[in-house]
Amino acid sequence: MKYFIDTEFQENGKTIELISIGIVCEDGRKFYAESSDYDLSKANEWLKENVVPKLWYIGKKTDSVSLVGDIEGGFLSNAEIAEKLTKFVKGPDVEFWGYYSDYDWVVTCWLFGLMINLPENWPMYCNDLKQHMVQNKIERKILPENDNDHNALDDAIWIKNSYGIVSEQINNSGSNLLFSTAAVFILGYFTIQAEESKDVFNSIGALLLLFCFWLFFKFKNIITNSLEGIFK
Repeated sequence: MKYFIDTEFQENGKTIELISIGIVCEDGRKFYAESSDYDLSKANEWLKENVVPKLWYIGKKTDSVSLVGDIEGGFLSNAEIAEKLTKFVKGPDVEFWGYYSDYDWVVTCWLFGLMINLPENWPMYCNDLKQHMVQNKIERKILPENDNDHNALDDAIWIKNSYGIVSEQINNSGSNLLFSTAAVFILGYFTIQAEESKDVFNSIGALLLLFCFWLFFKFKNIITNSLEGIFK
């Protein structure tokens, strides 16, 4: 089960303090919490300008903001956030995904104290979508804009959506590579056959087969979904 995570935090070169955390599960469940342990008076100018205005609880006149729909969490101490996260993150095959997630992961793990204190079903690492993109030579420009960045929950939703786009791009790249490789072999084979037999029909057959391959890879999602619908 994949969980997409983002945090807002304050760092001073020695430690990282959690301000807020947002997590979205691939099954649609959402978690958002702000830390009641955070001292807003310590916020620097960048945080005051970019993060504080988008908080739901900290700095507001009330701490009783109602969470909408299936969003879990609230205005909680770090210990309470850790307790609720233990219940929220379910399943034996948990994956965490972030974006430039080094500090996000560290400040999340610190909620539990030592690394060995992480819940048993949690991995001791977080996958980084940015690193995944670099390794697969995918540029940032294919991702959508986030209209409410620096809100941890909205950022987590953006990461989930972006992961889907990146995964589709990687799958398409693999299909294109497979098609190109198959095309080279098929065209080469029929070219040799046509040369040996002087038969123009072998060349036509090669072109028709390549066209069929192209149709399949171009519309593979539609074809696959149709077949699944037929055989269900």
